[in-house]
Amino acid sequence: MRSNIFGNMNKKACIAAARNELQKYEEYSIDVRRARMALVSPVSDGQPKGQSFVNTAESSIVADLDSEHHILVIKNVLAGMRQMGEPNEMYAIILEMKYLQQFANFDIRKKLHTKLRHSVPSRTFNDYENEALWTFAMLHPSSDLHVKKS
Repeated sequence: MRSNIFGNMNKKACIAAARNELQKYEEYSIDVRRARMALVSPVSDGQPKGQSFVNTAESSIVADLDSEHHILVIKNVLAGMRQMGEPNEMYAIILEMKYLQQFANFDIRKKLHTKLRHSVPSRTFNDYENEALWTFAMLHPSSDLHVKKS
């Protein structure tokens, strides 16, 4: 069914775009923390300064909001995947553990072994991860992740 709906999409390019977006999760989190720490009262040393037309405080707030938006969208897409039932729930676990919690593939495979009650070989895990990334890309609202076939 999914192939009929998304048949005009370049699956490999969508997977790569989804991977790229999820790999930025930690960067977005750092940006948000950095921006919150930077929003402090200005310090004036009493020395004259040249005129500045740049509003750095506003730029910082906008960057903070942009990063927060990306984090919220990623978490909402993963929550949506969890609500879709199996196998999408498992796919969400894989993506959360790998990209949000920074677990190694081996540790994720151990968790899946416990959940599925059978071992998950590396190749199978890679297939699961690719399907998870494909599902993530198709549910993500950004058109940047929806790469059409040429």
